[in-house]
Amino acid sequence: VKIIMEYEEKSDLLNLKVDEKCLSTLALQQPVASDLRFIASMLKISANYERICDIARKITFLLKGGVLEEVKDELLKIVEVLKEMLRVNVDGLKGVKVDELITELKKLDDVIDKLNRGVRARVPEVVKANCEKVEEGLKAVIVSLYLERIGDILAKSGSRIVFAKKGVWVWIK
Repeated sequence: VKIIMEYEEKSDLLNLKVDEKCLSTLALQQPVASDLRFIASMLKISANYERICDIARKITFLLKGGVLEEVKDELLKIVEVLKEMLRVNVDGLKGVKVDELITELKKLDDVIDKLNRGVRARVPEVVKANCEKVEEGLKAVIVSLYLERIGDILAKSGSRIVFAKKGVWVWIK
């Protein structure tokens, strides 16, 4: 919990620094075309990543008492796919495989959606069989939905990266 809280606080400060730098650059240098797209995209992407850290903090508090064992593997798989989505975004920012970014993020987001549906279908079965697991089950569903939301945010960040690099709007979700 402490590590997540530290990262969340750092993300708040970093987001503020990015905002300040971008707005200062806009005001003082009046960028156009690709530079302007890049700055506008970085403002949004920075806010997106700060939001992801906020969600991670909420997930951490939900998982303090552990996670419903029957869906633990699915939740861990979602986390692994999220890491891959983040890697795809980082590669896109570096200019690597920008043309493939959309296809890859859509595919990964579909995997997360499927795993999330599986968690939401499995939890009621577990709770029905053992009513003492209601609280654990509810937390697992909420965590799964939060993780799915992070995937959506990463997909939206990917579309901003494509806009920054290529100047075209794309829809990933």
